Amino acid sequence: MQVNRLTRIVDVTAGLAVAGAVGGAVSGVLIVAAVRVIEAGITGFFGLDALVPLGAAAAVGTLIGLVAAPLLSWGILRRVPLGKALLATAIGTVSGAVLGELVWPSNPHMIGLPRAFLGGFVGFVVGGVVARLMSRRRMPSATERVEG
Repeated sequence: MQVNRLTRIVDVTAGLAVAGAVGGAVSGVLIVAAVRVIEAGITGFFGLDALVPLGAAAAVGTLIGLVAAPLLSWGILRRVPLGKALLATAIGTVSGAVLGELVWPSNPHMIGLPRAFLGGFVGFVVGGVVARLMSRRRMPSATERVEG
């Protein structure tokens, strides 16, 4: 019986990691695309020079999502439907990263993480908290339980 429970936990964690990796890759691409469009306009987005940052963003997003999604899911999102959790954290991540980059633009000579990482992290956590709060089921009051 204990082996089945452990197997189920490993399977769910692996599924969360895969979903997080896909969500992270998509979010990373959306972040770079949005920032490039905002900074350079839609015409500045197209070209071969856009492929390298998009690929790098997808790779970094994949790695972060691979780890972060299971951690947040097992932490505060245990009772939140997977689709709602992925959507809320992706929206929060993209919004936070774009806002972080626009408020504090990255300096190519800066040592440390770009501000988009900080904004994305904050947005990811806020998105998870919002999903958790929105998924709380309303408990019936004592009188509703008696009457119903």
